[in-house]
Amino acid sequence: MDADRLQLTRVESIPEQLDLVIETSPQTLAAVLGRARSLDDVLAGGDLTLTGSRATADRFLRHFPAPEPAV
Repeated sequence: MDADRLQLTRVESIPEQLDLVIETSPQTLAAVLGRARSLDDVLAGGDLTLTGSRATADRFLRHFPAPEPAV
């Protein structure tokens, strides 16, 4: 992952040399991407694990802006 490119792959086993691996359920990932739950919350609760740096995870999340409030 770099500033201009993001490649996502769903895998059953973790290959070598990845910048970031997020292990979680689809529901938890959706909650984090939608800002219903914070990354700190799901990490502390054990609902999500990261392999890679927290800074890389934060950069990943910036690719998904918070949803606009409904009117």
